[in-house]
Amino acid sequence: MAWIGAVIYKEEDGIIHVLIQDSESLLERFKFQGVQTKFPGGSNDDMPGEVESDTLAREIKEETFLELKEEVSIPRPIFGPIPGERYPRKFYLIGFESFRGTLRDVDIVDGDDLLHPPRWVKLEDLLRNKDLLYETHQAIPYAVAHYFRSHPSLVG
Repeated sequence: MAWIGAVIYKEEDGIIHVLIQDSESLLERFKFQGVQTKFPGGSNDDMPGEVESDTLAREIKEETFLELKEEVSIPRPIFGPIPGERYPRKFYLIGFESFRGTLRDVDIVDGDDLLHPPRWVKLEDLLRNKDLLYETHQAIPYAVAHYFRSHPSLVG
């Protein structure tokens, strides 16, 4: 049982943008949480035996309408799991060029959540204001920034 997330990025003029989406619970007991901004992803709880790479590809397709190209191999996670975490989370960094298809531009229902269309934001905006993201996703931009600082040839 794990939560697998994707940080989909693109670089424009030396600036890194990442894909995020807003979601709202359709369940009355969680409506108090309001809108939660997260990276695409989900769990493999309902898919016994599903490997992480398949969970990642499935969740990305369900939530963004983007499909990983066949020749793309899933990299190592850039974040997680955290030792002792009750519900382990892993996030994978994947370039937008690794996908085919058109990014979703309509609301959809995914399980008990209403997902609004994904949107691009500057990584630096998430670093400046961590409260833009749901609390369990707030550390992810720092891991992404660290990755790009460690691999400067990947940026413009």
